Amino acid sequence: MNDMPDRQPERVSVIMPCYNAADYVGQAVEDVLAQTYEPIEMIVVDDGSTDGSADVVAGYGPTVTLIRQPNAGVSAARNAGLDRATGTFVAFLDADDRWDPRFVETMAAALTDDRADPRDDRPDLAYCGWARFWGDLDTARPFIPWDLEAHGQDKLELMLQSCPFPIHAVLVRLERLREVGGFDLRFPPAEDYHLWLRLAVRCRFKRVPKVMAYYRRHPAQQTADLFRPTLQRCGMLRDFVRTHRRCLQHIPTEKLDDWVNGLLRREGYVAYWRGDLAMARRCFRRMWWTGQARLGDWKVVLASLLPQWLHQRLLLWRDAAARDENVPAVTG
Repeated sequence: MNDMPDRQPERVSVIMPCYNAADYVGQAVEDVLAQTYEPIEMIVVDDGSTDGSADVVAGYGPTVTLIRQPNAGVSAARNAGLDRATGTFVAFLDADDRWDPRFVETMAAALTDDRADPRDDRPDLAYCGWARFWGDLDTARPFIPWDLEAHGQDKLELMLQSCPFPIHAVLVRLERLREVGGFDLRFPPAEDYHLWLRLAVRCRFKRVPKVMAYYRRHPAQQTADLFRPTLQRCGMLRDFVRTHRRCLQHIPTEKLDDWVNGLLRREGYVAYWRGDLAMARRCFRRMWWTGQARLGDWKVVLASLLPQWLHQRLLLWRDAAARDENVPAVTG
């Protein structure tokens, strides 16, 4: 007979930043209220909305803690929520995204399972699979991330190459978030990526290989300027490498340089081949100014200076040449 008392579930704080999301925030709030886990503390931070978003949230009454603030950006809103949070764990759900009803239950179990992890070696952050969708969840495209802790891998090496998961696919211990100071507002929109890197230095992560978080795509979130976010990501990575040298000393300098300074090159080439010459030119120009360009880049750099119509013809010629190479010759 087991005389040990049942352990009470840990409180989870859900923080939802909201800016002009009146069309979606009600659905996001309903997803939190429909969670199969208790107790949940829900905090919505209205970041200066002008479309009635705060009124939608206020309609849920005391079930939801509503904080109103002048517009300061999504990560400032998340930090405001962290200041009010009282849970052991924290999850973030943006006002236009969605969760599976078992998201919190499943993620909390991953962080508190004595059978899977000894009490003195429990992970502090759990992350799951996610899917992007347009309109309704039937259009979702699922993705299961790799296991950052598997087979003795160096998760920092993997994470420096790309952001491993979106913010709404994570449950993390509040104590750890406060230890690293929450979100650093210097690097929008890469503040969440920066936070995961800083947590990776001191925390063990746990993968939940299930799709439980859903990222909504809609016209209001589209941006024409992809160059500035790329620069911000470069600056964030440089700052992280500079301030965490001791943690990264096992990684060859050439690798670090390629992951950090090579980001502009990679984004420039991606933009070039999708026909976004304006983005490609800005990336290549910055590469030359900062001495990051290589001799082999000059062909693409020059091609990116062509008029759009001529560049499109160049791509059509390239595709036609590639098809001809794959067609076997006909002999008589």
